[in-house]
Amino acid sequence: MKERKWELDMIRVIACFFVVVIHVASYGMELKDPSTFDWGVRNAALCMVRCAVPVFFMLSGVLFLEREIPLKTLYRKYVLHLAAVWALWSAFYAGIDAVAALNKGESPLYCFLVRFWSGHYHLWFLPTLLGAYLLYPVLRILVRHGTDAQMKYLGILVLAGVVLRKTLEPFLASDVWDTAWKNLGFPEFSSGVIYFVLGYYLYRSYQRFSPAVCAGVYAGSAALMCIVNQLWALRAGMHTNVTYNYSGLGLFLAASAFFMLLLHLLQNRRVSDRMKQAAVCVSECTLGIYLIHTLFIEQVYRRIGLTQERFPALISVIGFSVLTFILSFAAVWCMRRVFRMGKRR
Repeated sequence: MKERKWELDMIRVIACFFVVVIHVASYGMELKDPSTFDWGVRNAALCMVRCAVPVFFMLSGVLFLEREIPLKTLYRKYVLHLAAVWALWSAFYAGIDAVAALNKGESPLYCFLVRFWSGHYHLWFLPTLLGAYLLYPVLRILVRHGTDAQMKYLGILVLAGVVLRKTLEPFLASDVWDTAWKNLGFPEFSSGVIYFVLGYYLYRSYQRFSPAVCAGVYAGSAALMCIVNQLWALRAGMHTNVTYNYSGLGLFLAASAFFMLLLHLLQNRRVSDRMKQAAVCVSECTLGIYLIHTLFIEQVYRRIGLTQERFPALISVIGFSVLTFILSFAAVWCMRRVFRMGKRR
């Protein structure tokens, strides 16, 4: 237990819960009127917790870039495993859609193939993380041997070529601007790779920023994202998500500040061994929770008549998020126990 970085396990648990909140709060949100209190609550919740996905990439960057992993181990233990997980769960969710297509008189095979290839909407995280894994050997050389000047130069390119572009893009939706953006030819980098490397550097330098500064930047960025998206949605008269882009400046700042704030709050904090064991236990189930939680939101609740519309927005978002997280953890924990029992035999 002493060798394990408990604070990273706890950050993973918090980020996983936030991901559940994202999908609970956003479920059916596009059908709601942005002038309603319900939409406003969900918009605020999303702007507060959407930084969770970048935090997951940052955690992977910390754990990977701090050590040397041979290519054989990288592919056998991480790349192939992640690809298999994506294929298995993509087939699982595609199978559910294929059954629904069959009931509607549509072709289940065609539906299955299309849904499998495109993947369930929340599974995009896995191939994006896979891209960072594949680039790990090059990224490690870059961060371990690159000079400070070279890394700052790369950071400026990323900010100008990706972050600022992704920030402005939703507000400049027109034929003229779309053509201009494409013709500018800014470099495009995977948001996962950006946060993968960023996490490594923030973990090594977060103490340069005080907890108060980190909290202020996180709260300010989330609040600004919430206000801008609310005003834009009211102007459009419909649901919008112009500030939700994971590579946008608002989320870039919020995620960075939130990650450093959690490190400040958790690093070197004295906790009991029981608390550490609990954090590790839940942390080891977070991938499974991530994979299965949408099943409860989309299928289970709907089939038993438990809908979010039956409760006030704030109670609905918090209550359904907690319930979904607990049920998902329980399901994953049970599956892990069964698997381990079978393995011992």
